[in-house]
Amino acid sequence: MITLSRIYRALHTGILAFTLPLAITVTAGCDTTNSGDEVRAHLEGAKISLREAMQLASSEIPDGMTLEASLIDLGGDARFAIERHASSASQNVLIPLTTGAVAGVEADAEGTARAAELMQAMAMAITPEEAIAIAEAELNGEAFEFEFEAGEFEVEVLASDGVYEVTISAEGEVLEVEAEEDEDDEDGEDGEDDEDDEDGEDADADAEEPDAP
Repeated sequence: MITLSRIYRALHTGILAFTLPLAITVTAGCDTTNSGDEVRAHLEGAKISLREAMQLASSEIPDGMTLEASLIDLGGDARFAIERHASSASQNVLIPLTTGAVAGVEADAEGTARAAELMQAMAMAITPEEAIAIAEAELNGEAFEFEFEAGEFEVEVLASDGVYEVTISAEGEVLEVEAEEDEDDEDGEDGEDDEDDEDGEDADADAEEPDAP
């Protein structure tokens, strides 16, 4: 899933570890929150849910459309980043989970450039709030991110046993539910695979080497 949160990682690598083809102005030291333990820790103490944050962002920037939402981490300060498009401009509304209040609004120039096409596609679909409700019901969990891509909603949900990505059609049908692996797990698996490959290559080389006369 390519989300606002991955933009923060791309722009500010090196702190905690949600790249979309857009750039935004963010505070240095921002990073993503997509491992199950980190997400759970943030959501358990939150004073606001994702859907409530989207409603708050709608009040902050009315007469527009929510195009995307992510959970980000600013040096331990977890926030929802809600992308709103109104009056021909996209802006990101930042809402800390600990306060449930708007902390800032930032312009998104490249988001503005892609917004017209995205809004046209989303106008033919169910609402983001409906997609989030469907995803949460599917896993009996809590959503913390969503995006609309290629005519489908992709919703990140924290369930009792981890983080899942739920893909939902424009008509509201659940198309796929996929478990998200933590980055540490992925790194470990890659390392094991590399070692296995090296061992296999060594074994093959030994087998091919002819016996000395």
